[in-house]
Amino acid sequence: MSDRKANLEITWPLFDTKPPGEPIPASPIHEVSAYAPPSADLVALEMGRGLSPEREARSEAEAKEQTKKLSGSLPPGAPDWMLAARALTTSLEALIARGVAEPAEQAAVARTWAAWSLGGATESHILRVSHLVSRTHAALHSSRLQPPSAADLEAAAGVLYQGLPSVLQARIPKERVVLVVAEIARTEDAWTAVVECSAELLGWKHYGRVHAASAIRRVMERAGKHVGN
Repeated sequence: MSDRKANLEITWPLFDTKPPGEPIPASPIHEVSAYAPPSADLVALEMGRGLSPEREARSEAEAKEQTKKLSGSLPPGAPDWMLAARALTTSLEALIARGVAEPAEQAAVARTWAAWSLGGATESHILRVSHLVSRTHAALHSSRLQPPSAADLEAAAGVLYQGLPSVLQARIPKERVVLVVAEIARTEDAWTAVVECSAELLGWKHYGRVHAASAIRRVMERAGKHVGN
């Protein structure tokens, strides 16, 4: 995998030590295209290259053993969140002590941080964005005589975009906001629109797609290396 694909610092900057991350693409298609494998690898994926019942059983056994070890290091009956927290702290402290991390480990840290920090969104950002989506949904669905025209969607997108916090305006192009507004118009249920479209505007879906593409690509590459072994 190239350096571009290995670099997952396209989410919100972790700290103020580096320039801002890349902006969210205007189209969702472009989010994962940089991570696309060669055509031959896609054919191999379709054919099931690297799939092995023995490997799957071994992976499941290793996961169960890890869970057993974690359970033994905590009080009896420890809740799942405590088990997860112990697993994270143990792994992260080991990486820090080692001083270096493999690309897959760096990707895991990036996924963890994106979830923990809500992609860098503050509570005020989340509330404002969800308010804008809710207001847009109400405006577009106030009259059911006819669906909104392209001009209506463009105008609604302009209003929504202008209402976004400046930090979000710098991250998401207006063309992407137009697509989100079109989705708001297609979504009948107000709460579903708020959840789905706020997640899009806040960048959460973007980060999730990128991390998913990276993880799938790495697993494919590992599977290819195991073929014939």
